[in-house]
Amino acid sequence: MINIVSAKWYGKGKRPTDIYVGRPSLLGNPFAAKPSKYAKQSVSSDAQAVAQYRPWLREQWRTNPEIRAELLRLARLYMESGTLHLICWCKLKVNDDTPCHADVIREAIEGIIAKGLV
Repeated sequence: MINIVSAKWYGKGKRPTDIYVGRPSLLGNPFAAKPSKYAKQSVSSDAQAVAQYRPWLREQWRTNPEIRAELLRLARLYMESGTLHLICWCKLKVNDDTPCHADVIREAIEGIIAKGLV
């Protein structure tokens, strides 16, 4: 299972399956509703930040070898271990339905596996 967990409560992780995906990371969301020194573009809501992240990540998959390699690495790691913890600041509790770009990353990893790309 790919879990999305709060960096506030979980920390940045200590196991190889703990993957920090917050804004300063390679897979961090460049769109933000709140001021952030790591955001490249301001948007009006968290939902809009996630909505804009989806096509951005697709484009990065096609054009950015570093991001493509990281997504493939995470898909392989998930296949080998059966679990991943994507760590971000958006989700503050278990089963939190707050929009988060880590949901998009999870979908991308699952799609990579479903398409047999790893």
